[in-house]
Amino acid sequence: MEPFALFRDFFQYLWDLFVQWTAAATGGAIMALAWLWESYTKKTLSRQTRLRLAALFLLLASFFAWRTQYLKAKASGAYLQAAAHFYYPIPHPLLKDKPLRFYLDWDNTGNSPAIDPQLGGNIYLLDAAAIGSSGIQESMIAQWKTEYESKLKDTQTKEGEPVFPGKSQQFLVSGPIYTQQDITDVNKHNKVIFVIGAVRFTDALGKHEARFCQYLSDLDEKKNIAGFSGCRSYVKQVDIQ
Repeated sequence: MEPFALFRDFFQYLWDLFVQWTAAATGGAIMALAWLWESYTKKTLSRQTRLRLAALFLLLASFFAWRTQYLKAKASGAYLQAAAHFYYPIPHPLLKDKPLRFYLDWDNTGNSPAIDPQLGGNIYLLDAAAIGSSGIQESMIAQWKTEYESKLKDTQTKEGEPVFPGKSQQFLVSGPIYTQQDITDVNKHNKVIFVIGAVRFTDALGKHEARFCQYLSDLDEKKNIAGFSGCRSYVKQVDIQ
């Protein structure tokens, strides 16, 4: 860090500390209670007590000054969200005897680049009961996490292209071969297609993992209609470090 920037940040911290300290020392719940105590008992706080209160206000002011800057930094971090799209064009997005395939478009809606994104995904064909079952979905997610961690170990030496704010990065997710029996089961709503994915990346605040999990809830090839619904969990970005 440049010396000028270091001094600038230090004096900004001192100013924030002063603002927070004066706010705490001249008002707030603690000062109100102290005033009420003096008014009720007709006694004045001792010098030692006032020094202790001043030290307490300084400690609180230091925390709130740090918290203010932390929240500002957090608001300026990277935030990735995904949307699923068919690989094969409508009106026939699910082809017989072809792998199930979807694109995941990861958009950076934050204010900082997502550095070294490591993308992954998979497709699962589950019984229709999975839609309303947290247990079945959690079992699928646990299986996926194991697969993803294995993939990260294989690709940890390969650096991904950054995803800059307002930009996106596309990832092709492939699944099992879509058989005639699968087509029948999906059309009769006996089975459901789940698309799951994740991207682990870093920014100025640390390491994060954006997550995606949805299932194909509506498909009408004749009307060119398709819709996705979210899983019960594994649907938002979390901090790793």
